[in-house]
Amino acid sequence: MMDHAPALQSALKYAREFSIANEYFAIDISIIALAILESDSPFRDIIGREDLDIMIPQLRQLSETTGKYKSVAQNVPLTIRAELLIRFSGLYAIRSGDPQLDIYHILLALLSCGNDVAPILNKRGWTFETYIIELNKMITPAIEISRLEFDVKPTVTKPFKKWKKFFWSRQYKNRLAAKLEQQAHRLCYFGCYYKCRQVCYCIRDLTGEGSYADYLIFLCLINEKLFETAIQHYDTHNIDRKHTKLGYGMCYKYIGKYEKAIEIMEAITAKDAACYNGLGFTLLDLEQYDEAIRAFDRAILEDDQYAFAYNNKGYALMKQGKLAEAKLWVLHALELDKANAYAYRNLALIAIQEKNKTDANESIEKALRYRYRETFGDDIDQVIAEAGQL
Repeated sequence: MMDHAPALQSALKYAREFSIANEYFAIDISIIALAILESDSPFRDIIGREDLDIMIPQLRQLSETTGKYKSVAQNVPLTIRAELLIRFSGLYAIRSGDPQLDIYHILLALLSCGNDVAPILNKRGWTFETYIIELNKMITPAIEISRLEFDVKPTVTKPFKKWKKFFWSRQYKNRLAAKLEQQAHRLCYFGCYYKCRQVCYCIRDLTGEGSYADYLIFLCLINEKLFETAIQHYDTHNIDRKHTKLGYGMCYKYIGKYEKAIEIMEAITAKDAACYNGLGFTLLDLEQYDEAIRAFDRAILEDDQYAFAYNNKGYALMKQGKLAEAKLWVLHALELDKANAYAYRNLALIAIQEKNKTDANESIEKALRYRYRETFGDDIDQVIAEAGQL
């Protein structure tokens, strides 16, 4: 096993002490991230005090989801997710040619795989790409390493053979299905959506219609942008969990069936900020800007920290020709989420209408840095072309 560098040893020691003090039964990813930010870590040197003051309370709150259970004999193990993260970090160490696992390998792994800590860092502007830039200002020689794909190998990927299942009791099948559900959850958590679906199909092979397995399949299909398949899956299976109705409606939006999407979202009884934002986002496609703005205002009323609604309201105002007002809303969205690539794209569109080539190109560069093309598609190329004509 690769040795831990002194800074990482210090951070893990802090994480253990923090877990014991708060009576957590294990050290999860959020606690490791908190330790990196709160202990004497080199990463603190490149983060502003203002961002630290925002991120640390959020990580403390997130760490509570690990569960407040009495630790046994001062022994606080790593959760399975944390163990997987450290294994993934080891791949970055190997790629970097480093003999020891260090804090910056952990952060590279955190910023390049699906988890619930990355969004907290992302909203303060810390993505894999921006971290590499800042990291190379601190270390010599500079590292050149691309984003690695997190890869968890599931134990089962194909349905079980009939002759095997014939000898299994219902109790054994249920125990096996429960273990596979944990594995599927981890695969979804780390963004391995195709493999998660494979495991979920095996769960259904054991248990028949399984609500949680079907729910995970639905989430994975959406994340894979297989919207028509997701709709078909939703219609075929009884999926009734929080936000599934909104996801169902958004699938219709993404395949261009806007009226159907609006019908589904308007029928949701307990609407939250995400629902109102989704409704407004769909109304934008129909060029119903006044109605869209009202929906975004409702989203902000539900959650005044919901950056997407501020940005989308700015876009709607821009389409109405209210450039100065639009810019204020988009800039406020970026105060809440510094890595919002869509907001930078909207700033570029506003700058193009203002005939400001410098600001347009700067906003386009930031949109690309924050992975606009990977997340939203190639429509940024049209914006680049328009900026080039100024």
